[in-house]
Amino acid sequence: SPEAYQKLRAAEYLNIGKPTDDPKLGDIIVVSRMVKNKKTGKLEKKHHVAFYSGTDKNGNVIMLGGNQDDQVSFKTVTDNYTIEGYRRMENMSDIKEATAADYKAEYGVKV
Repeated sequence: SPEAYQKLRAAEYLNIGKPTDDPKLGDIIVVSRMVKNKKTGKLEKKHHVAFYSGTDKNGNVIMLGGNQDDQVSFKTVTDNYTIEGYRRMENMSDIKEATAADYKAEYGVKV
């Protein structure tokens, strides 16, 4: 249904859990960027939701997402993105080792 689909929209994740300004591994991050609509040619704000996975050696935020480049992968939040917010869910800290520890050296993740 349209209602169920709407609940899956990335921007809606800004309404779940509790907001935080001090993200921890496993917290939800919602970002946005401007993307050209293929039909209209107009720029539109598109949101993406992922897990916060630390910062790189330059202090840039790293996110772990499920549909980045058609795969589950880590991605640095560059200047093309706006961080819309971080959200904390109960028990999400339990997954922190699984989100970034194995990739710490490869991606320069600071935990």
